[in-house]
Amino acid sequence: MILLILACIRFEKQIKW
Repeated sequence: MILLILACIRFEKQIKW
């Protein structure tokens, strides 16, 4: 489940930047 959270954060960061 940690991988899912990491992916979510990475995805959000990519969209934000």
